[in-house]
Amino acid sequence: MTAALSAGCATTKPADPSSWCKTNEPWIVSNTEFAAMSPANKVKLVTHNEYGEKHCGWKPVGGA
Repeated sequence: MTAALSAGCATTKPADPSSWCKTNEPWIVSNTEFAAMSPANKVKLVTHNEYGEKHCGWKPVGGA
């Protein structure tokens, strides 16, 4: 069963960045909110925003 599941995943194409850009926007939090976030959530936020900068043309926003 694992082989069948893996085989199905191997043919999946990555999401088209242009469609991702149409349905997402930057996650903006204050410095205080960022400081209170868990390390895992900080990684998610930074990864999300960096992807948007690279693929969608988002501009970095200074901390509030």
